[in-house]
Amino acid sequence: LFQEAGGGKSIAEADFVTYLEKLPEVIGHPEVEFNEERRTALAKLVDADGDQQISLAEFKAIFQLKFVCVTGISMTDVLQVSVSKTTGKVEPGEVMEALGPIAKDEATGMERVEVKVLSSGKQGFVTLKGNQGTKFLQESSPFSDFCTSLDKTLEERTAAVRKVITFIQQKGNELTAHNTGPLQEAKAEINKLRPKAQAHAAELQKLKSKVAAAKKDFAKAEAAEKTAHIEAKERKEAEAILKECNGQVDAAEANSNQISSSAEALLASKGEDVLKFATPSSVLEEVEKMVPEAASVCNKVKTQLMEEIKKIKAAKGPLAEAKKELTKLTGKVESFLKKNAHTLQAVKAACKSISEAGAVKASAALRAEVHQKGMTFDAFFAELAEGGSIKHEALCKRLLSLDLGLSEEHAKLVCRKVEAGSIGKRAFQAFVQRYYTVTTAIAITTEFEISKAKTIRKAEVEEMFEVLEGPKSDEKLSLTRVRGRSLADGTEGWLSIKGNQGSLFLKEAEKPFYSISSRDEVRLDADFKVGEGEPVRMLKYGEVLEMLEGPRKETFPPGLRARGKATSDDAVGWFSIRDRQGTVFAEAEGKIYACVSTVAMTDTFEIKDCQVVKKLVVGDLFAVEEGPVKQEESGVTRVKGKTLSDEKVGWITITGNAGTTFASASKTHYAIVKEVKLQKTVAANSEVLKTLAPGEAVQVSETKEEAQQPSIRVRVRTTDGATGWITVLAGHVKRWTSVYKCLVATPMQSTCKVEGAETVREIAANEILQLLDGPVEEAGDLRMRAQAKSDSAEGWVTIRDSSGKRYMS
Repeated sequence: LFQEAGGGKSIAEADFVTYLEKLPEVIGHPEVEFNEERRTALAKLVDADGDQQISLAEFKAIFQLKFVCVTGISMTDVLQVSVSKTTGKVEPGEVMEALGPIAKDEATGMERVEVKVLSSGKQGFVTLKGNQGTKFLQESSPFSDFCTSLDKTLEERTAAVRKVITFIQQKGNELTAHNTGPLQEAKAEINKLRPKAQAHAAELQKLKSKVAAAKKDFAKAEAAEKTAHIEAKERKEAEAILKECNGQVDAAEANSNQISSSAEALLASKGEDVLKFATPSSVLEEVEKMVPEAASVCNKVKTQLMEEIKKIKAAKGPLAEAKKELTKLTGKVESFLKKNAHTLQAVKAACKSISEAGAVKASAALRAEVHQKGMTFDAFFAELAEGGSIKHEALCKRLLSLDLGLSEEHAKLVCRKVEAGSIGKRAFQAFVQRYYTVTTAIAITTEFEISKAKTIRKAEVEEMFEVLEGPKSDEKLSLTRVRGRSLADGTEGWLSIKGNQGSLFLKEAEKPFYSISSRDEVRLDADFKVGEGEPVRMLKYGEVLEMLEGPRKETFPPGLRARGKATSDDAVGWFSIRDRQGTVFAEAEGKIYACVSTVAMTDTFEIKDCQVVKKLVVGDLFAVEEGPVKQEESGVTRVKGKTLSDEKVGWITITGNAGTTFASASKTHYAIVKEVKLQKTVAANSEVLKTLAPGEAVQVSETKEEAQQPSIRVRVRTTDGATGWITVLAGHVKRWTSVYKCLVATPMQSTCKVEGAETVREIAANEILQLLDGPVEEAGDLRMRAQAKSDSAEGWVTIRDSSGKRYMS
């Protein structure tokens, strides 16, 4: 090794320094990598005689192990304790030189080494540490030797000073009684020496404390030295990680700054200046394109940072510090994401104010065009549409042709406001057709100018109006007015939206739609009156209905319920005598008779030619089927009836020729004239006990009028063009919203037709979707074109399939 290091007879210090520089790489131990200053110091340390040449002996001294005994231990002749003989004993403080490597005694598991005691020359094997933990030898080093010598010297000096103090104390005590003469003077001199001795003791104690502190500092420095290579390696690794990550973060920051720069001019505009900004649509498109791209970069950087953070396990040192820096960088990237999102929202808000200002004018102009041309809304949409929707370019061109003072950039924003992408029929309808609800009762007048107008009637609170013209401002009166049509009764006229004192009369509302919310089908009636005639058709779950007229109330007379006992089987319950439609199910007067005297039932009306069917006794009941008829010859009054007990049919005399009464109409019995349910309680929706058939008799013990709630009726149009009236009933019909929630995972597809359609992506349960077009029936399925809220994916989804299974609510 000496020869490899460049030695012949000796190695020059400078050559040894060069050797040390290359050594870490040669032997693969980075922990022995030192700087130039340290390598030079090491070379001088090895050159013990200071002649700037390292001899072989000085080189060998590097590898020489020395030990100092800390606990007395026996010395043996061989390594294995079990077969060894004791040759001597090593006392604490004795220094030994290792004659060979440290080896393990396999039988005891203890480490032992062959040594030579420097003071006596004795040689043999000794144990470094017992298997009970007792330490016998401690490796010796210049520092430990120096500390041992220093500690010994300090203890010796401390003991000497302590001895002096004791001596002074002793002599002082002996001379206590001498207060005169030479001994008194000696006592005074001794007392002067005591503070000096104590001062020396204090100085020694301070020195010992300094030595103890220095030993700790040295231990820390030594520990740091042992891990210096690890720290250097970690620092290098940390620097590499931070360099790469900082570069990625800088790129993300550059993207964020570019987004801010693109939006700066628009966002700097305030008030009216925003409405005059020349290129808001271009700015919005640019920022909308840049933000997702920047977000993708930021998310990739965040993922990289999190992965690097996860890899670092160190709790201290350069890597731990790098971990802290990476955490800060992660926060920085998060701030870019928030900043970019905030910038996009701010740009959208600015563009929204521009589009809303333009939309008011555009909506009014398009609405006016529809009414001027006398067109239906459907016809107007068809005129502008291509392939079932209106392209932005087509609507933008139409708006620019109307001379509204809109620039192309502003017109584009108006189109985006109507609907992103192509514009569906429903979105266009909502844009052009405006509706208001009445918040405070206000007059409907014949003219725009109030001074010239006559009042048609008062608009009621909650009444809804479709805007036919306006809004228009009356500058003189500081009023904004619209011409509208009441959906309740079709009344047309002018109304004020807001008073000149700030009172709000009308509040803008969305066009009302309804949807079928029950599994049971709902009647679409041709006429306003509930349930009259055959329905136009039955409406199924999920169908969306456009309100054309209403809501209007249909009132009903009270129904009549009765509690009674069926004479056929004594079943007791409640039934309807008359329902809210006026339908009669049971009649009382003259329908059921009770015998008050014994009388015969005969087979024919004529008494002289008849035969007796049976004899009726007091209390027997019968239902009248024909009559009463008075027989002229005999003067008796007879009826044809059927007994309730055994259903025998025949003629019965109810009044004799002398005025005798044989049977009289029962005031408590009702005859069923139309099939009706006998129910457990008075509630019309209670449990059904049986069905009462026509002809049955029921003895009534109690009657109760049934107040009827009015029905709320609206005239609607279905998506297939059918029109008619429906009843708005909770659980069956509800106000429709264009926001849907997915109930069961289902594919979003490229076309309305399921067969051959490509899957855009799977819509998961609980996802929220915004309707864009439809719903429409397709091969029995109810389908709609929708946009997913989570990622703006667009396509066709099923609301309800042909079997009735629901996918959306």
